Amino acid sequence: MLGAEGGGNISHLSKVLIKTSWVGLDWADKFFELGERLMEMKKVNCHFIKGDFYKLEKNFGEKSFDLVFSIQTLSWLPRYEEALEQLLKISRGWVFVTSLFTDFHVDIISKVFQYNSWKAKNPYYYNIYCFERFRDFCLQHGAKEVMAEDFVIDIDLAPPAHKQMGTCTIKTSKQEILQFSGPLHMPWKFIAIKM
Repeated sequence: MLGAEGGGNISHLSKVLIKTSWVGLDWADKFFELGERLMEMKKVNCHFIKGDFYKLEKNFGEKSFDLVFSIQTLSWLPRYEEALEQLLKISRGWVFVTSLFTDFHVDIISKVFQYNSWKAKNPYYYNIYCFERFRDFCLQHGAKEVMAEDFVIDIDLAPPAHKQMGTCTIKTSKQEILQFSGPLHMPWKFIAIKM
């Protein structure tokens, strides 16, 4: 699991993928202790590793995993290509990705500066990528098939009181619910890549 943090996604997925051994990788080990306690409590076989998203093949070897997950990670990197290439190299089965994608032929590279008393916190990325370009990249790097499904949110969420980034929803005149974080539309896709 790329971007594992404290293992919340691993905990949920382990209910479906029973008897699976997990490796949770993140660039920071801030939540690993919490994750290890959670995995022990849920009896999930998981090992957390602090590591570099761009050196997966070097650290794990080519085709070392049956399933590889990247959940809510790629849109927060400066660009996805190098990290995605690494994900594809270490999988011998499937790569599953959730991130922000558009059906328009554009990549939107956004750097977010949040302000507290008008002082900017450290900026971070909130990118939306062209799905067709992403799909073609996967196919050019060994994928046999790339399938995608749009995520449709079905709950109402109020805007954050602090007027910074934070998930909220807006209903259109056709009663469709759109997800935003601050002023940015959040077009999530679930993607399955068969290697």
